[in-house]
Parts: sequence; structure tokens; C-alpha cells
Amino acid sequence: MARWPYRVLKDLYDTVFRVDLNKNFEDVAADIKDTNNRLDTILAEPNDANLEIVDARDGEKSLGNKIRLFNALMDSLKQQKADINYVNQKMTGTPKIVKATLAELTSSFPSGSTELALVTADGFLYQWTSNTWKKTIQYQSLGIADGSVTYKQQTKLGKVGFIMPSQTNSIPDYDPSTFIFDFKSTLGAEPSIVYGNETYVIPPGTTVNLKPENQTSTFKLYFNTVTKEFKTLDVNANTGLNEDDIIIATGRNTTGRMAISCPYTVKGVIPAEDGSVTYKKQTKLGKIGYILPSHTNGVPNYEVSTGILDFKSTLGAEPTIVWGNESYAIPPGTTVDLKTPIVPSSTTFKLYFNTKDKTFLVLTSTSTSGITDDHILLATGRSSTGLMSISCPYTINGLPAHAALDKDLSNYSIISTTEPTFSVKTGGIVSITPPKYLYLLTSTGKQTAVYTDTTTVSYDVGQNQMLIWNVDDNKLVVQGNNVSRNPRNIVLASVYNSKIQNGYLKPWFDIVKMPTKPYTHIVFGNLTTIKITGSLVDMGMVTMYAIGYDGQNAKQYTFLTNNNKFTLEHNQILIWDWDNNIVKVAGNNDVRPMKFSILAYYRENIITQGELLPFVNNGYIQDGKPVTAESRVWNIPNKVADQGLTIVGEEIWVFRASLYNHSNTAAIHRYDKNTFEEKTDYVLQHNLGHCATADYNHKNDILITGNGESAPTVKGTMHFIKNPLSFVENKQLIDFYNPGDKIMSIDFFEENEDGTIKREIGGSGLIGCWGERDNIIYIMTGQDIPHRIFRVRLGMGAEDLSNASGDAANITNWGVFQSGKSDTEYNGTARIEKIFTGVEYGVSQGMAWYNGRIFYCVDNAETLEIELLPNGTFKTVKAYRHYENNQADGFYWEPEGCAILDGRYLLMGRRNSTGMAWSIFPLYNEQGGKGATGQQIILPFPCNSIPQIRITATSPTTDLYVSQVDKSTFTVLSASGGTGTFNWECRIS
Repeated sequence: MARWPYRVLKDLYDTVFRVDLNKNFEDVAADIKDTNNRLDTILAEPNDANLEIVDARDGEKSLGNKIRLFNALMDSLKQQKADINYVNQKMTGTPKIVKATLAELTSSFPSGSTELALVTADGFLYQWTSNTWKKTIQYQSLGIADGSVTYKQQTKLGKVGFIMPSQTNSIPDYDPSTFIFDFKSTLGAEPSIVYGNETYVIPPGTTVNLKPENQTSTFKLYFNTVTKEFKTLDVNANTGLNEDDIIIATGRNTTGRMAISCPYTVKGVIPAEDGSVTYKKQTKLGKIGYILPSHTNGVPNYEVSTGILDFKSTLGAEPTIVWGNESYAIPPGTTVDLKTPIVPSSTTFKLYFNTKDKTFLVLTSTSTSGITDDHILLATGRSSTGLMSISCPYTINGLPAHAALDKDLSNYSIISTTEPTFSVKTGGIVSITPPKYLYLLTSTGKQTAVYTDTTTVSYDVGQNQMLIWNVDDNKLVVQGNNVSRNPRNIVLASVYNSKIQNGYLKPWFDIVKMPTKPYTHIVFGNLTTIKITGSLVDMGMVTMYAIGYDGQNAKQYTFLTNNNKFTLEHNQILIWDWDNNIVKVAGNNDVRPMKFSILAYYRENIITQGELLPFVNNGYIQDGKPVTAESRVWNIPNKVADQGLTIVGEEIWVFRASLYNHSNTAAIHRYDKNTFEEKTDYVLQHNLGHCATADYNHKNDILITGNGESAPTVKGTMHFIKNPLSFVENKQLIDFYNPGDKIMSIDFFEENEDGTIKREIGGSGLIGCWGERDNIIYIMTGQDIPHRIFRVRLGMGAEDLSNASGDAANITNWGVFQSGKSDTEYNGTARIEKIFTGVEYGVSQGMAWYNGRIFYCVDNAETLEIELLPNGTFKTVKAYRHYENNQADGFYWEPEGCAILDGRYLLMGRRNSTGMAWSIFPLYNEQGGKGATGQQIILPFPCNSIPQIRITATSPTTDLYVSQVDKSTFTVLSASGGTGTFNWECRIS
């Protein structure tokens, strides 16, 4: 029967293709042979020819046509289909195209190729068919898949075998004396070694020597799963191991401590696990006892001279010795001699306590005589110095041990709470009355010793003598410079030539007695009254303030009349004699008082030195203010200017004054910052006091006010108001008596219980402003001469800056700490970081900080821009003056508060007997503002030439241009005729 139709060959040259092609060749050959045989039969038997021939034609007109059609099909098959040699050629050898992924193959050959391509990601060959790359057969392996390798397929080296002990015999045992490990295997009760699902029986009587050939104490024990033999090696050795060895155990053969999979014994005893042996099961010898000192009598004390350790035990307040959960009370009066039992053979000791008979035992550090299993060790050390290792704090000669033993005190510091006094006697003797209290502190601030003497004893220290503090004896002693001293001593004063040349007390002596500068600088009040003409110095009615090293007023002198003229000759000085508090002329070589300051030194017809020198210019004294002053002013009439003034958001707030005792309320007037129109929706009220100053910080949303005023009984306080606009929204009084969580106050004074002042920074109230950071403010005394500006750091979170010690002399730390505050919240404390002093120009009326400068108003018609200097002074760099004279009462407008407006202007409130107004000054020769298209803008400050207006669109209409401009006005239009808004700015001149 014919095999037609034949198999349809696929396009891919894979294994199926090759098999189908070979089968087709076989079927074609078989059909040809069958056809030839049938033809021969038909020709030999003609009677049946018609039916057979018809069958052979298979629908063709003749048998010849059928044969020709078949031959044509075979020719086509030979031409179009690959033969077996071609397929074998394609399926063998190395592919010419190799790519990592199918995506990479497609990208490299987007139009295909006649070559097969290998994709290494899956290991398959790909063939270009029907305009795409199709997968054919797998060409290479992808490696071993995770989890596909069983323990049977792995080598055994490095694997762990587990020992299953015998069910009837005891567990294995190890004898460290012989190094023999006995598996305890007997006939019928053999233990076994298990690895995977393989089990290896350990023959009866099997033992292993766990000491390696190189005699080390650490071992590894292996078992060979083929030879069934054990092998012992050092833990660092690998000699003789092969792939059939599994590890059984590792450990130390000297002790029997080993890591092994089954329980075992060491000479019949199971090794104790860590923590399994309680203190009750241990002998006490070698253990340490802990001393719990008395809770009322203090820590034990050791006296070096006697060698006696006193436990400070009294009836009802006995210290105890603790070991485990056992406690042993030390009887009242108990002392131990740590020196006699060991001297002279040794100075090192061991102190034991017998828990059985409650006695102490002192031995040399090398002795073991008399020690039993009931002794526990309490201390060991040196009896000669008292240095010991002990479980509780103790003192040596009454001093903390670490202080008593520290011979080098160079890293220690001393503080005192009172000042010493001095006098120089005949013969160059310096009589010293030291401070009543001296404190010795470590570098970490820990107090280690204190000297107290309230009897005001004086010590006469002569030439080449010293006053020293013997720390060990805690005494003050006068002795010669060349006399040997106790190693632990502090030199308080070393005297030579009637002076204290060095020592802790030298700075006080220098200030009080030495003819050197006893101050940092001098501040002159009413400086403009001083005149210098040639050699004539007219001091006018000036007041001089000498500022001490602590920032306080150390000395003051005032010329009460105008007749204070001094004529200087060559090589003469004008001095301020502190001892007699007078100003006089003296020769440069004359004997001077102990304390003085040089005001002027006249030489070669000019003043060359002295405190007045910085103010001399062409023979005249300057007032310390700059030569230039800003008098260009934008006058805003009929605006409230009573006390503090500041900008809160888009509003200008002006404070009226309430009473200092908060017994009434006053208004806060609110104005639109851009139009200057007053807001009448709600009149905000407060009872915070005078409020001479106000300053708002938009970054932390906190408003501060100060209570500066003229009454000297009013002491300085700063108020902090959180989210001030919320009081407007809620129509709420800013109430001193109901602060809640929005109002906080810090007093810069402290009262005694009887109402008297304990400490203060001075002045009648404060004015203040925010500084360069959110935790910095600057404050100034309201009416205190000389003016002082304080740079103050505010405490935040857990940072307590208060005067926690209660020191009445502390004028640095203030406030009351409020716990529970976050790191971004103020906690009610403050610390003065630096004090700046300067010339007095009048009463402080307001304050602001901007771009590193402080602006403060004074009551002589101006606001001053000042610079804070590193030496603790401040100087005026610019004055903003409004000289609009009021003819009725003859005085200038008085400033009332100031603020920085848009970073471009200084806004100053001012008033006199006729009314109130605002003055706006340019800061940087710039002006600017907001506007709308078609609106004529009137320049606040007319320019001296046609200005160049710079505009920035603030609405969708951006095609803006300046259409009309002159020296005082301009107009902006839109090129498309639209409407819009803009910001503008230009230079004034």
C-alpha cells in the first residue's frame, strides 16, 4: 500500500526534522519499489490490467502521467529540502552567533541570519524563521540547579556525622589522663554514626586516642565512611583527609571540653554547662566579696600614717559584705590594720574575709598562709599609699581616693566663691587674705577637694616665699621657694619684689595692686562735650565708665561742671587716678598710683596714646558715630507709635504700654504691611507691661517683648508669645496671668524671700530682639549707664541653662527649667554668652537685628546701626535721623520702636507732643514695592536722575513694560492690554 502522502517537514532544523526527513526518504524508496513490482505484475497478467492500471493512475489520464508527476515531486523535494548531510552539518559544530539573551540577539540581528544562534541565558539554539528568531534544541547545560544535588551526590569531606549512643550502655566517656575516648560499644548494643540516611555501626570495644601525632591540645576527630576507620588531627591540620571523611568532634584533649553531637562524660562525670554550677556548689576560696558601704556614715577611709582601714560602721548603719545571695554585716567600730601584719617584709597586701567565723585576714600579696575554702577576697593593694583594688568607693586621709593618689595636679583647676584681699607691708611683704572657699576640680569638673576657712586669716608672704595649699593635709602653708613641698600642692602665690609673680591668686593681685590696666576698656557718656585744642583738653561734663573683665562697671567718674580744662606739656599725661578717683595731669616719669588709666599722653605737640586717642580727629573729639548718616526719610503720618513695633506676617504691630504689674490691659494696633491701613476687625489687647520693644521671628513663629521703662524698680524680663496671630483669630487677650502653653517669661533677676534683689543684670527693664539663630536673642538694659548689650542663648529641649546651683554671684544663667520640652521647644532657661558695652547716647527705645547688625532707637531723634566687636565693645556704623523740628516745644521727634521692613527699609516709630508717625529709611540706597498695571507708582524716595525700574511679574500677565517714568513716578502696562501685578525695585541715587 502506498505511503503517500509523506510527512510535512517543519522549518526548524531540529531532531524531529531530521527524523521526518529520513523517514520520507525511506517511504519514497519503498513506494518506487512497490510501483515497479505492480507494473511487472500488470504486464504479466493482462486479464486484470484495466482495474490495476486505473488504480495505478490514481486519477491521472494515464499511468505515464502519474509516473511523471511523481518524478517531478521527487526532483522538487531534492532541490528544496535539506538532505541529511546538510542537516547534520547544521546540527554539529560551534554556533557562529552567540548572544547572552534573546533580546540581545534580536537587537543585533533584527533582520535575521542564515546561521544558527546560541543564547547562553537558556542554552538553546535559535533559527530565523517566519521573520522571527525561534527556539530549536538545547545546545548547552545551565549548571546545577539549587537543591538538585542530594547528599548522595556530594563528597563527604567537611560534613558532620552524628553519634547515636547505645540504647543500653552508658554514653561515651573520655579520660584526659590517657586521651582515650571510649564509645562504650558492646556486642548487640553498638552505637552508630549517622550521616544523611546512611548508618555506620561502631564495632564493640571501639576506642579512639584524641591526642594528635604532633602532641597539641586541640583536636579534630574524623570518621571515614568507606574504610570505617577514625582519624585524629590537630585543629589546623588536614593531612591524610579524603572526600569520604566526615567530622565527628572537635575540642581540647587536656580538659575533655569538646563539641560533639551526643552526650558524653569525662571520667564518668558529665561536664558542667556554663552557669550550671551555682555559687552554693563552689568553694569560696578565690571568690571576691563586695562591700556595700553604710548609707549614712559614708564610704570607708584609709589612713596612710597608721595603715588603718575604717569601715565607718555604727550601730544601725552597718556596712555589709555580699557574696552570692549571702550578706554579712560588719560590726560597729570595725577597723582593719593593713600595715602591721605585712611590714617590713612587704607593702602589698591581700585582705580576706572568712564567711564562717566572720573574721578578717591580712596577708602579703604572695602569701597563702591560713587561707581556707571559706575565705573570700575583699581587697588588694599597697599599704604605703592606700592604693587598692576594692569593690566600693573609699577615701584616703579623708580625700577621694583618685584625688589623694594623683600626684600631678597640672590638669586640675581651682575655683573660689569669694575674692582675696591684699596689702603690701614694709619690707616687701604681701599680706594675703585668701578666699574663704577653694575647690579643686578634675578636668571633667568633678570636685576632688575643698578648703574652707571662714575666719579671714591673713598670711604674710615675704621675698622668695610662697603660699601653698597642701592638698593632702588640706592646709594653707607659707614656706620658702626652695623648701621641699608635699607632692600634692597648689601654689596660690609666689612673692618676689613685693609682688605676686605667679600662682592662682596672681590675677586678683594684678587687678587690685599692680600698676597695670585693671579694666578692659573705658566707655564715655556725653562724649560730645569733650574738646581738644592743641595741648588743651576740655573734658566738659563727660562721665567715664571703666568696664571690668566680667563686663560689669568697675569704676565711674563724672565731671559735674563744664570747667574741666587740662593743659598738657611735652611728655605729660592726663590720668584717671582710681585710688583717689580724680583726673589730673602728671609727668610721664612721675610716680603713679597703684590703679589708674591714661586718658591722654602729649608728646611732640600731639596726643600719641591714651583712652581718648581713638576719638581724636584734627584736634577734636568725635562722638563715636559715623561721619555719614541716613536722613532720606519716607514720612508716614498719623500712625500709632507708642512703644514696641514689629512686623508679624503681613501686619505691622504697634504696642501700647500697660502697667508694669500687669494690672491693666493695653491695645496692640495692627496695620496692613503693604498699604499701611489699620485693621479694625479686632483690637488686640495685652497686659505684658511697658513693652518698650517687640520683635517677631517668622521662622519659629514667636514674638518677644521686653519690659524696659524709666522706673528703676522694674527689673528685666523678656516675654515669649508663641503663634501670636492665633490671639487675633481667637479674639483672645495676650494674658500674662493665663500663659497656657503659648506664653513664656524669663526673668533676668532673682529675688530673695523678703522681696529684696538677690541678683540681676541691672537696668530698668529690658529691650531685646532675635539674633542670628532661633536660639539667640540680644537684650539691652532699658536705662542703665553705660549701655550693655547681652548676647543670650536660649535653652531648648533638655539643655538646662538655669542657675541650678543657686549661686548668688552668677549673672550668667537665668530662668526656670521646664522639663518635657522637645529639641525644638524653648525650656524657659537662658545663658548670657557675651557682654558688649558702648557709648551712652540716650534711653533705649527699641531694638532689631538684621544682617549681622543691631539697630536700636535712642531718645534723641535717631536709630543707630551698630556693630558688635570681638573685644566686647560696640560701635556705631550708621545713624538714621529724622530732623523734623517741632517748633512748639523745641525738641525732635522721639523714636518709639523699630523693625526691618522687607529686608530693604528701616521702619521707625516716632512721636512728640503734637502726635505720632512713622519714618521709613532705606538701608542700601534701594527702594521697591508692589504694583498693578495702569497704576501710577509714586516712589517713596524721589531719585536724583531718571531711575532704571526693574519689574518682576507676579501674575499670569507677564508681557509687562515701563511706559512712563520720571524721578518720582512710573507706570507699568501690558503689551497685550492685559491686567496684572508685579514687584518693582530701583536705586535711589
